[in-house]
Amino acid sequence: MTTTPSRQPPVMRDALYIAIASSFEVISGLSTAKTFHVIPVGAHYAWVQAEGQNVRFRTDAGVPTSTVGSILYKGDYIWFDIAGLSNIKFIETAASASLNVHYFKG
Repeated sequence: MTTTPSRQPPVMRDALYIAIASSFEVISGLSTAKTFHVIPVGAHYAWVQAEGQNVRFRTDAGVPTSTVGSILYKGDYIWFDIAGLSNIKFIETAASASLNVHYFKG
């Protein structure tokens, strides 16, 4: 009997094992919805961490609010594939949130 091992989602597997750091930015002033400033040429993934306060985001090009959208808790992080990155928007749930963004090449 052959058993197929469980696998992590491809983005996480690829990002953890073959990603090479490319560049970094801080996104602040999140009292209004913002997207990534400049996506580096050749980047494949973005690692995003909320700092200061919780942040909400939407990946469907819709505009998040302080109460609508998926939540990224202060100190937590999420990986995004570069495809569709320009559609993602973020907003703080309370004053003084920022995002640390590391871009990675594959």
